[in-house]
Amino acid sequence: MNGFKKSCLSAVFLFLSPCAFCAAQGSNNSFYADSLSLRDGLDAAVKSAFFKAAGDISLGSTDKVKIKDDDVYSAVTSLRLNAGKLEAVFDTNKVAAVLEKYGAQAWQGLADPIIVWMYESGNDSGSFVGGELTAFAKAFAGSADNNKYRLMFPLLDLEDIQSVTYDTMATADSGALVAASKRYGSDFVIACVVDHLADGNISISCKLLDKDGKILYEYAGVGAADSLADNQAKAIAGVLSSLQQGNMLTAAAIADPDTLGAHGDFVRLKLYGINNLNDLVAFERVLSGIGVEGNVSCAMVSDSDAIIVNVYTQLDPSSLDGSLEHSSEFSKIEPFAYSYNHGSAKLNPQINSIGKASAQRPDTRVAVSADSLVNFPASSSAY
Repeated sequence: MNGFKKSCLSAVFLFLSPCAFCAAQGSNNSFYADSLSLRDGLDAAVKSAFFKAAGDISLGSTDKVKIKDDDVYSAVTSLRLNAGKLEAVFDTNKVAAVLEKYGAQAWQGLADPIIVWMYESGNDSGSFVGGELTAFAKAFAGSADNNKYRLMFPLLDLEDIQSVTYDTMATADSGALVAASKRYGSDFVIACVVDHLADGNISISCKLLDKDGKILYEYAGVGAADSLADNQAKAIAGVLSSLQQGNMLTAAAIADPDTLGAHGDFVRLKLYGINNLNDLVAFERVLSGIGVEGNVSCAMVSDSDAIIVNVYTQLDPSSLDGSLEHSSEFSKIEPFAYSYNHGSAKLNPQINSIGKASAQRPDTRVAVSADSLVNFPASSSAY
């Protein structure tokens, strides 16, 4: 089974146009890296690609985070050789989960902009920031961009002026701010009062609210404008990052792959009797034959020689479980756990991916002259 474990990272392989490091086309949940040098071995190349992916979704540096090889490989979707170079695809949700497991903050950014109500004053006068950004507002927005989210400022038309006043900001009237923000369709609201002081510093009061008016973050202090703009943008990104983790695969899901059943947009199954990649592809065909539409990916191999697969489907999990139970192709062991009755003989299959280096798959200078996909034979002892 070990040879299969190393080859089942993906049953369906991605063929992507060459690029140095970019997100996989057509998916916001994949990170694609190509032209990875194998000079230092396979594991080093995969880990290098992992940290490239982590850099895209992390808040701050991950240079000092020491991650075990097995956890790095748990985030891999597929690996291929092309012209002697390695191509790797990672599931960014799983990369984020690995980072969380090691205490690093993962942050994939926010798609929709955040509405900002900002009132700036100085020299006994003040006004709201709208279409024309002040120097502080520009610095704040620029730092937000660097931290993977965007800010938008209100129109300050008659409706806005009637809804939000200086008193609204000074009293931190969350209800009024949230009500005025609904027209902008943002899930979050930033309320910021900035006072320019005679010594060139600023006094700032800043709050982050959710669309229900709950205060998620607040700060009040004095300092240099550029420094405070950067610090506030980073602090808000940190709060948003923590919220985002609740919607992503957690480290617990990596540590406990046997948690079967519904997992958000997929159903997790445990399958016995899957001996090689050909069987996994056959299983996907069987699902299609009984009316189950959806992609299948191999999550990992359990210690009990079963494989854990994720079936991405809109079908109700209990209906999927019932369909498999009544299919002659499977024998039910427990809910969401089955034996596949028609697995092929344990022959050495053609393997279309590269797994983690081992005694059977040495971490060596792999086929540097190859100009096409390289099939690595599995260990004969594994089949």
